[in-house]
Amino acid sequence: MKGEFAIIFAAFFGGIFLGEHSLGSTIIRISIYLLLIFAFELLFYYNNSETLDNQLNLSKNTIHLASGIITFIIFIIKLLLWLLNVLVDTAVELSDSADSSENEYPENIPPDVWQIRDKIINHRGSLDLVISDLIASGIEAEGLMNLVDYINSGNYLSNVTEKDESEHLFVIKICGNIYNFNLSPNSIQKIFPSSSSFLIVIYSCLVCYGSCFFALSINSQLSNGERWWVALICAISTFTILNPTDSDPYITKFPDHWTGCARPLAICIICGIWYFFIYLDKNYSIISIKFFYDLKINWEIISPYADFFCWCGLIFLPFWMFLGLVGHPISVIIAVIESFNRYIFGQNGIENIFHLLVQLLRGAGSTAIIWALIDYQWNGLTLAASISIATLIGTFPVFVHKKQIQAWVVTFGYPLLLASLSFVISYCLVHLLNNRWNIISWVAFGWLLFADVVFPYFKSYERYFLFHFKVLNSIPGSVIFRNLTQLFISPLFIASALYQSNMHKLIIACAIVHSVHKSNSEPHIFAFAVWLTVLTFPREFNLNSPSMNLIFSLLIASKMEIFIPQAEIIFRSRLEIETEYIIESNNFFTALFSIAFMIYQIIPLPDYVIKLPSLIWSFFTGSSHSAFKGIPFFLSFGPIRPFYFYDWPVSEDHDIESVFTKKVGEHPIEEPVYASASRALCSELATILRSGRLGLVNAGDMFLFKCENITAYVHIIVIEPASIKIQVRGIEYSSQTICHENEENVLGGLILGYSIFPNFSAAFASSHCVYDIRALDLPLEMYDVTRIKVSSAFVGATASSVLLSFLASFGMNYKKRRIQSSYLQPMPSQFEEEARQFNSREKMRSMLQLFEININEEELTLLNTFFTMICMTILDSTGNLRTSEIVDIFKGILSFREEFTWIYSIPSLFSEFVIPTVRIGIGLVFLVSSGILGDNDNDIEPFVLYAEEIIRDYLITTLNSFEFNQGFFHEKRKRIFSLEKISNEDFVLRFNMYDVPWNVFKLRHEWIRALWNNEARDLLFYHNDDTERMSIQYNPAFLNNMILQACDLPIGYPAYVSKIMDSFINPFSL
Repeated sequence: MKGEFAIIFAAFFGGIFLGEHSLGSTIIRISIYLLLIFAFELLFYYNNSETLDNQLNLSKNTIHLASGIITFIIFIIKLLLWLLNVLVDTAVELSDSADSSENEYPENIPPDVWQIRDKIINHRGSLDLVISDLIASGIEAEGLMNLVDYINSGNYLSNVTEKDESEHLFVIKICGNIYNFNLSPNSIQKIFPSSSSFLIVIYSCLVCYGSCFFALSINSQLSNGERWWVALICAISTFTILNPTDSDPYITKFPDHWTGCARPLAICIICGIWYFFIYLDKNYSIISIKFFYDLKINWEIISPYADFFCWCGLIFLPFWMFLGLVGHPISVIIAVIESFNRYIFGQNGIENIFHLLVQLLRGAGSTAIIWALIDYQWNGLTLAASISIATLIGTFPVFVHKKQIQAWVVTFGYPLLLASLSFVISYCLVHLLNNRWNIISWVAFGWLLFADVVFPYFKSYERYFLFHFKVLNSIPGSVIFRNLTQLFISPLFIASALYQSNMHKLIIACAIVHSVHKSNSEPHIFAFAVWLTVLTFPREFNLNSPSMNLIFSLLIASKMEIFIPQAEIIFRSRLEIETEYIIESNNFFTALFSIAFMIYQIIPLPDYVIKLPSLIWSFFTGSSHSAFKGIPFFLSFGPIRPFYFYDWPVSEDHDIESVFTKKVGEHPIEEPVYASASRALCSELATILRSGRLGLVNAGDMFLFKCENITAYVHIIVIEPASIKIQVRGIEYSSQTICHENEENVLGGLILGYSIFPNFSAAFASSHCVYDIRALDLPLEMYDVTRIKVSSAFVGATASSVLLSFLASFGMNYKKRRIQSSYLQPMPSQFEEEARQFNSREKMRSMLQLFEININEEELTLLNTFFTMICMTILDSTGNLRTSEIVDIFKGILSFREEFTWIYSIPSLFSEFVIPTVRIGIGLVFLVSSGILGDNDNDIEPFVLYAEEIIRDYLITTLNSFEFNQGFFHEKRKRIFSLEKISNEDFVLRFNMYDVPWNVFKLRHEWIRALWNNEARDLLFYHNDDTERMSIQYNPAFLNNMILQACDLPIGYPAYVSKIMDSFINPFSL
């Protein structure tokens, strides 16, 4: 069963019939599938006549027992499969019979690609990373993708199973003993796929038990006609634990071993919520929340609607799965805990699972300490101490780098300063002065509104209706000015608002932790909460409890931070006109179009029928939309994901240097530039954001940094009080598609025309497109790379200047490393005539005199002969460089004549003298070819002096060398010279470090997530790999092509993706 119907069928029924399987494995799978259906049908119809009370009380033990039995069986099977998987991973094949298939491969797969098929079949972790590494190593991309498609189709596995497995013998070592067995690494996949880790086994059992227990517990709420269907759904979900589907609508990588847990987790969540509603039905008719404005909820009215939504969620679960509402089983849990941290502790974003646990422990620990303190005694002193404790725990760095340890006074002293001032301000100005709330509230409101909302808004380029400009230029001390909020205003307001609170002490503790963290990390969001507390609730709703107003305001502000971008993209996703012409005009015509489209965007049209349900889903779950086929008009439901878009866990997480070393061969132009930009952003971006130069920034925001044709995406994943966590994505610029180039031109045109006030085009783009200018010419100290074709790089070099350049390089290395004359050999007689043109005996004598090196005539002759041999190898008969072999020569691949191969026999001579001489010489030839030394081609002295300057100022080496890594990342050499082959062309590469001016756009990150959601579904679920599909076409308003390139493999094809990096704030930056 193939094609789209099979994919749809798999989404509904678990994919039991997908793929090619042997008859025996098919029978086993179908048998277990039917047994699970029978078991669940039996359990759902058991005791179906009992009342609700009996169902909840009398049959609870039965439900526990049935759920436990099913889970135990699943656990045993998954555990055995995992153990077998571990065993076969260590097995060694002794026989050579497997080689009989070496010559049997499809025609569209090259032989060298076919040889590496085992790396694809037996990979661990992300297949995308394996493929990327193989392509980077030089494997043909098209043939490799054909191999992956062939293996994934099941044909390879089915062909292997047809062979006589008795010919294969494997051995394994257990406890020092060798055992023979006939299991191959592929045999284990015949019945059920094995788990890649023990964590999957444990997680599978947890969701299996939860789904069984809660589904059986709500049995009484279902009619007889509904029971058989829910039993079938439960059986399918349990079966997918054993046989995960190949792909689901939510996956972002392939294969994904977690897909088997998605359906049981969805059932567990839906039925668990329903079970909670049943508990409320039984125990509460009126829910009274006294501390929350004395709120009373009539649950009897709400209950039928709540039950109906749960009923719809369960009955139509296969349909929701197909639509993409069900998320990745790990991502959903991460997103739920991330949301818990956001609303309870005021935290923003998660880097990875470890960081999630650290944040959870930090928030919970701080809350527990404060709760214990204020529960022991509640007064102004304990309140001030609580705010101080929350400040210290929330701002004290947990993850620090070497640079921060070196600046330990600032790194660890500033949190202590914040905590100390928080206590002093809270105690002295609130408790000792008897809490002047009316004064404090308005002072704090005014300060926060100006310093944390208006000030950063004025310091960045923003839209003011039809105009677009920046009000304030760079102001010294902006960071220190904005830090006054942390130091004085926030603790003063928090203490004053909570001073006379009579709420439960746990709620007060949570409020303190939340407000302290929010005010230190996202003060503009805290300013919005203060606005609601001071102005909106008391004056509009007559709610006069400052403490309760603050808590409710913090929750609303946290929700609006997520929901407003989701709503904006709903109401600003109709622009389907020639945007570039409107932007290029930049006149009153553009202003008229802006007004017309403002009206057009808010007019209710049929597209709202699709968009509004997605918006409602986003409001309750926090999930992003999905842009169907990349069309802005058709935004639909998306799965629940954390701020970090991709499915968890994140594997292969490397530092900047590791990523660079791994990928530089694949993208030799882009990789160094983006790696350097990443380093510069790590050093400066957090301080730039705190200064307000990029306006108001939330966790989850995405910025586009553009410098000429270089484009980097910066994803703000986490904002913490002392740092931010970012990820940098770079797209190709040395090789661009037409769609990419056209979208780049739109952005470039917007930048070029920005100086024409009042910038109607920028205002139009800000209102109706997904990009908005935030900063122009933002300097970052980083490397820029210039590439010149080898064919034109040495045009200005004459034969004499080439010879003198290499002679100067030879002399500089000889000065540094004296060569023993016993190593050198005379010139063979048959080469004396050819060597005469390279004879530099007298010039070498002059050069050595410059270095004050005295050698005898015999040594001089041998040294000149050695230099001549090198020149005969790297120069042609005319005395010019062999440009056709220049890259190989630069990399140390020298084709010495057979009579000269004695040079290889002395490793130190070749590696420590010949290669540096050749590289420095090539660099010197390139630099003097511009005529910097004039026509002085007969005097060695200028070349020697210039060679000394080059060696001092330049690092000349290959891109994948240790020296390049050290100079690029640690020593930060100002200039680096190298040669590299790019797309079968030879280039000279020059790296220069200086302040590169970047133009910064803020992107509507919800559109990026919507586009990535759709592309993941289109490529990995529907297998739509049409190179002309609509979602990647040129779109000047929404930048579809450029945005999709930045997505991770296999959805996009970025030139560079960094790890999630820390950027620390310098609180005393001027």
